[in-house]
Amino acid sequence: MKYFTLLSLALLASASALRTQATKKDPTQGRYLQEVCKVNHDVATSPSEVTVHVEQFPGENAHFNITLDDPRYGGKTIADGWCIDWDRLIGTKDWSVDIYSAYSDKIPDAAVDKNNMLPNLAWLINNIAVGDTVDEVVQGVDCKGKVTWVDLQGGIWGLVDDVNGTADSDYVKFRQECVAQWVRDQAIANGGDYKIDCKDPNEQIPLVMVIDAGIVITNQTIIAEMNVHLIPGLCECGTPTAAPSKAPTSEPPTSKPPTTMTPTTETPTTKSPTTKAPTTKKPTPEPRRS
Repeated sequence: MKYFTLLSLALLASASALRTQATKKDPTQGRYLQEVCKVNHDVATSPSEVTVHVEQFPGENAHFNITLDDPRYGGKTIADGWCIDWDRLIGTKDWSVDIYSAYSDKIPDAAVDKNNMLPNLAWLINNIAVGDTVDEVVQGVDCKGKVTWVDLQGGIWGLVDDVNGTADSDYVKFRQECVAQWVRDQAIANGGDYKIDCKDPNEQIPLVMVIDAGIVITNQTIIAEMNVHLIPGLCECGTPTAAPSKAPTSEPPTSKPPTTMTPTTETPTTKSPTTKAPTTKKPTPEPRRS
């Protein structure tokens, strides 16, 4: 997609993106997964075009804010959105779109360059958030920095699109290249065969939105992040559960044997279970763009 220097103004606004520091998956916990859940991706695919409102550079959440008002997607909902198609254009207005689950085999081939990477994209939006800290060697470069929405967008393009910006674009000028590469690399390394986790109350699914005229894709393909529990019938497993917590640990009572002189027995002592209060990093606001 071809962009304009409006991004320079948008970068003055702060933003958080994807799942926040508070709601992204905890890598120290096991996955919830759907041992008893069935995921019906067909219900996330619209049978006809849906009108959505796309707002570029909203200054809060991601590249776009996408507003839907359809009971099939939770009624009136505002979702974070991302570009997955550099070469085509889109702007702030109402659009008629065909909506697909990222896991649908009905997504037009011309809409996304790397359809096979869409499950990795689902992993990315659930596991990497604005404000994450990168401090490691990436592609031979000592990379240090916090993830911004511009970096995330760069990582998404690198993951699913054949084009990841041009040297003269603000998106390339303002992003930390090694951080964007880290985002992409993490999704490739960890996101293969990612499956939607219906037991996670914060689980997001990428909804692919295609604008076309017949078989011709006319405008930019985008995704909206949608909580899976807002889509009726997507997860067939009952009420989502809260995140599992680690069980407190207790040391067993200890008793000393009596001595040979005056028999003495110490009162057994039991350490009270201790549970550390979870700590949640506040999301670091960052700029966003389109």
